[in-house]
Amino acid sequence: MDDLAEQLSVDPITLRLANLLPPHSATITGFRVTSIGMRECLERVRQASGWDDKFRKLPDGHGVGIGCGFFISGSGLPIHWEPNKFPHATVHLKIDMDGGVTVHTGAAEIGQGSDTVIAQSVAEVLGLPLDMIRIRSRETDTSPVDLGSYSSRVTFMNANAAISAAMGIRQELLEAAAAVTEAPVEKLVIGDRRIYRKDDPAVGVSYLEALHKAQEDKGALVSSGAYRTPPMGRVHKGAGAGIAPAYSFSAYVAEVKVDIETGQTKVLKVWAAHDCGKALNPLSVKGPDNRFMPHGPRSGPQRGNEVRQKRSPDQPRSPRLQNPNHPRDARGSAHHRRVERLRGPIWCEGGRRGAPSAYPACSL
Repeated sequence: MDDLAEQLSVDPITLRLANLLPPHSATITGFRVTSIGMRECLERVRQASGWDDKFRKLPDGHGVGIGCGFFISGSGLPIHWEPNKFPHATVHLKIDMDGGVTVHTGAAEIGQGSDTVIAQSVAEVLGLPLDMIRIRSRETDTSPVDLGSYSSRVTFMNANAAISAAMGIRQELLEAAAAVTEAPVEKLVIGDRRIYRKDDPAVGVSYLEALHKAQEDKGALVSSGAYRTPPMGRVHKGAGAGIAPAYSFSAYVAEVKVDIETGQTKVLKVWAAHDCGKALNPLSVKGPDNRFMPHGPRSGPQRGNEVRQKRSPDQPRSPRLQNPNHPRDARGSAHHRRVERLRGPIWCEGGRRGAPSAYPACSL
């Protein structure tokens, strides 16, 4: 893209903005794009970095670069052999007389926060505080099958499955509250451990009253939810690579100084903007993006120089260009853009990969 922009005498960010896909479109390879925040990301880093005042206006060896990209929120293809027979994620919910919600999931919590996200999703649907949701994961005797923690799939797929299960119980609670209050089900809302009329909040019952009414004939309320990606992709060879129910988008601008005599590289600052959907856990969004900012610059100059130096196979690399530690002192500024995922759980998604966009931004 940068080479094309150079040949056309067009600003690299302007060229990218002119070639973005609109929402609700598909790529030529069959990637389904529902919502896309790349335009907002590019415009945000352009403004924050002062791009228009710096690009091609700084001294030799001092410049700014732009990089942008997207990452999947779960693979569109499952790892089992029967994609049309089994869901990608399944979650079981149970509520006994104490009102606590037990969530059985096979999703592996490996530090990415999946237990918290699933609990938040269920709590949102049922109008309960987070401390009333008990997550039972990693228990293979009782949990349903889950395909694993890979491809940033857990938030999107497991939370969708958890919401589906919670919606079943929510409907039972609404019907029980309607029987007690004699209010139409469609007029009732759930929130803060109460079920009440939205046009007259004084008419309602507590969560426990509705629960016990719903349990009169059946005991514990039990529900299962599942998620499977809709059909997508093409039929060409390799068509399954990269298809996903949603994508996250990011853009990076890096300001870099390079000693044209020695090749010593210093990344002065990195600006990042990330379309993260709705952040259910804002801290878990900020952490990875701040971590990617120094990670990307350490790799970007090396990857770029391998191509641009055009050295012969027997020519040794410069030790300075090979050193992965030299850009560690780069300062970063992260911006998060909310573009709601229309098919995501509570308008969010799972993918948060910023580093690939930092590589080209630093490869001047």
